[in-house]
Amino acid sequence: MGSVWIGSVRMGSVPMEDPPTEGVPMEEPATEGVPRETPPMGGRPGADSPFALEPFALEDLDDARALWERTGMWLRPSDSPEQMALLLARCPDLQLVARDARGVLVGTAMGGWDGRRGYIYHLAVEPAWQRRGVAGALMDELEARLRAKGAMKAKLQILAGNDASRAFFAARGWLPEDDCEPWGKELVPGGAPPAHADPAAPEGLRTRKRG
Repeated sequence: MGSVWIGSVRMGSVPMEDPPTEGVPMEEPATEGVPRETPPMGGRPGADSPFALEPFALEDLDDARALWERTGMWLRPSDSPEQMALLLARCPDLQLVARDARGVLVGTAMGGWDGRRGYIYHLAVEPAWQRRGVAGALMDELEARLRAKGAMKAKLQILAGNDASRAFFAARGWLPEDDCEPWGKELVPGGAPPAHADPAAPEGLRTRKRG
């Protein structure tokens, strides 16, 4: 099945292991149409500028990493090509990108599924495309795919001080879980050092007082 532009989102280009029984909800009403021209690179796209959701491929990693760096994401050893290849091999249908009409990567969302819980990683949107429905469309699709696999709950982590992400996920019905503590252990030395020991961590996290 070829890709079809619906309103400002092109659906149908991302394969699913378990096709949903209903359409994926969208932030904007679905209206038939054709893609409009995207503003020149560097300009801010209009509210009705088209974008497409497509599979994340390992070849997208360089562009994705550049996006993650532009949006201030804390990159970890697990973001290496070798580790990303493991994630793509395990859950290929849960790794998504958004592209503008020229095919330029403007957003990412990555998911995991262990048979019990769903996990969300690396939701990021190009600054010029933020507040244009990209993040919502990526999350709608990813949540629908996890639901189709049988996931009853999904989890994610928000770095301390990231109020914009907290507001976004709260508006989507996500809740902070204060009835348990997040714990972790490095299974490989240097695999995921804590912020105060990682030069790549944002300065605010490296210097934050720890309890």
